[in-house]
Amino acid sequence: MKKLISSLLLVIVSQLLLAQGRIIVWLKPGVPAEQLALTYPVTLTDFSPGAPFALYTVTGGQDPHIIEADMRAGGLVNMAEDDHEMVAPENVGAGKGGTIGAVFDPGALFEENRQLLSQINYRFRHLSLFDRPVRIAILDTGVPALNLYIRSRVVAGVGIASDRTDYFDRPTGVDTNHDNEPDGALGHGSMVSGLVAQIAPFARFVIARVADSDGVSSAWNLIKGIAFAAQNNAEVINISFGAVEGIPALKDVIENWLDPQGVLVVAAIGNNGSDSANSPASYSQVICVSGVDQNNLKAPFSNWDGKARQSAPATGVKSCWWDHTMGVWSGTSFASPLVAATIADSLRSRPRYTTNVQLDALRDLINATGTDIDGQNPAYRGKLGRLLNNHALQQAIIQQ
Repeated sequence: MKKLISSLLLVIVSQLLLAQGRIIVWLKPGVPAEQLALTYPVTLTDFSPGAPFALYTVTGGQDPHIIEADMRAGGLVNMAEDDHEMVAPENVGAGKGGTIGAVFDPGALFEENRQLLSQINYRFRHLSLFDRPVRIAILDTGVPALNLYIRSRVVAGVGIASDRTDYFDRPTGVDTNHDNEPDGALGHGSMVSGLVAQIAPFARFVIARVADSDGVSSAWNLIKGIAFAAQNNAEVINISFGAVEGIPALKDVIENWLDPQGVLVVAAIGNNGSDSANSPASYSQVICVSGVDQNNLKAPFSNWDGKARQSAPATGVKSCWWDHTMGVWSGTSFASPLVAATIADSLRSRPRYTTNVQLDALRDLINATGTDIDGQNPAYRGKLGRLLNNHALQQAIIQQ
């Protein structure tokens, strides 16, 4: 009894239109969000509690770019950039996701993913008395409400997407991207969270539902989700979607606000089948993950880029589904959490990273660890990253 849904992927296409004239601002210390609304022709639309970010809507038909320039020159902000709409297109690259007709069971999932786990040289590590708790943030469509195996791991959760305020991955019945198929991204966040739970069984989850059930999000949603993750002590953030074009506000926040705090971002390269990583995977501070098939050949839909640091299985991946059954899907969306979870599981056995200098050393280590698959992929030499070797990467991080 297979139920197919529209393919979401991971690739989110930025429309490069201002989202109703919205501006994302990074406020300087001591500047209240309300002050800008009194100084410029904007209305305060949203803010990130406890973090210096706010979203404004331009009023009176003003030119947002002129206002942004005035804000930057006015001394009240560190950044003022466009908020881009981001839409997960139907039928991009990686095909469709659906159920495999079985109630979710952690043991059965290990059996279903036996080949995948062998491919990445997965080794289960028992919990040690000397291990510490590690939190990993998942910015996606939410987690399955009925799956206690996943829900029991959540220590903090927030709904940021506009359709609902909860953080669960469930149907809403909306057709946000106007493709005549409501809930086209249903199951995406559930799949990602299930894979993280499988690879990092002792990690705790910080969940930010940044995309609605149709896969629609925005740069602001991601920034608010990143801030929530950092404030709730996440050490690794997985982002399994992105934009074809660069998003300056998102890049600025990751590089200049998040990275100095020692928080690592892992993101999928994209499913366009093109020679360029999507944002935020393209940013130098982000661990960019490409996708391969079961033979370690580049997955047909996966992008490739010299910025890729790791690759991981991305075809026929199985995990939990939104309705407490099991699902199967293909896409680099599901390669990224395999790498993110490996890193998170390793961190429990070593001191926490607290600076971007330490993260630079970690990124270099990740870039150099794993199986070289260039020989099997000569057309993409140097552009897929090393194939994830779970055991080797864990040992390298622990011993660093």
